[in-house]
Amino acid sequence: MTRIAINGMGRIGRAAFKQIIEDGTLELAAVNDLVPAEELAYLLKHDSVYGRYERDVRAQNGCLLVNDGQSCVALNQKSLDKLPWRDLAVDIVLECTGMLLRKRTSSATLRPAPSTSSSPRRSKEATFPPSFTASTVPIAARTSSRAPAARRTASHL
Repeated sequence: MTRIAINGMGRIGRAAFKQIIEDGTLELAAVNDLVPAEELAYLLKHDSVYGRYERDVRAQNGCLLVNDGQSCVALNQKSLDKLPWRDLAVDIVLECTGMLLRKRTSSATLRPAPSTSSSPRRSKEATFPPSFTASTVPIAARTSSRAPAARRTASHL
C-alpha cells in the first residue's frame, strides 16, 4: 500500500486527509502542521468549509486516530529538514502549505526522502534527481490546481 504524508493541514490538507482515509487503497502515514494534534482532530471533525466529518477523529499519544482503526503520526515540526519521512517509510508527500512550490524551498522537505515533484505552476523548476526515494506533490490552495495534482499523484502510484 502506498504510504502518504501531508505537510500542512489547512483547508487543502484536511481535504486530502479525508480523501486518503475514504479511498482505502492509500495509507496515511503522517501529517505535519504547527497546530497540535488535538486541534487538528477538532478541525477535521468541525470543518468550516467542508462541514462536519462523519467519522470520529481524535488525538492520542501523538497520533490522529479515526474511528475505523486508521491512525497516522501527527508531527509538529517547523524545520522541514527534520521531518522523518524516510523513517516513516513515506512514498508520497503532499505539500499542502502553499509555501513550497519551488525547488529551492521544497528541497528541505524532500531531503529526508522524496524523488520527483510536480508543481501546478512551475513544473520545470520542480524536477528532482532520482537519488531521492519518494515523491512530493506541491498542492496550492487554488481550485484549478487540484485536478493536475491528483493526476500527478496517480501517475506515481
